[in-house]
Amino acid sequence: MRGNPAARRRRAWRAACKAAGFAVGRRAGGYVFHHTRNTAATNLRAGGMDKADAMKITGHQTAHVFRHDDIGNVEALRERLAHSRATVARLTKAAASEGAKSTPEQRVAG
Repeated sequence: MRGNPAARRRRAWRAACKAAGFAVGRRAGGYVFHHTRNTAATNLRAGGMDKADAMKITGHQTAHVFRHDDIGNVEALRERLAHSRATVARLTKAAASEGAKSTPEQRVAG
């Protein structure tokens, strides 16, 4: 095949995403090819693979960049995010109900 290998890879990625009905690229809010490397790093480690072996598969040359791409335990992150959102919602609701009980002058005098 002729042409730039990177350009061929980008065209193939776009064609595959389009065939699957997925949006492509950051501007479209779609899939970005580089994110597959991040996902692979996370999934390989979550599956129990040793960091050195996962780095060989993903092509990471330094542990620093690998740690950046491996987001860790996704389920634990989701749980912490849900807890954080619930806390913010509870505090917002409490502040709103407290504000409704006081007069504007009391809120200013605080």
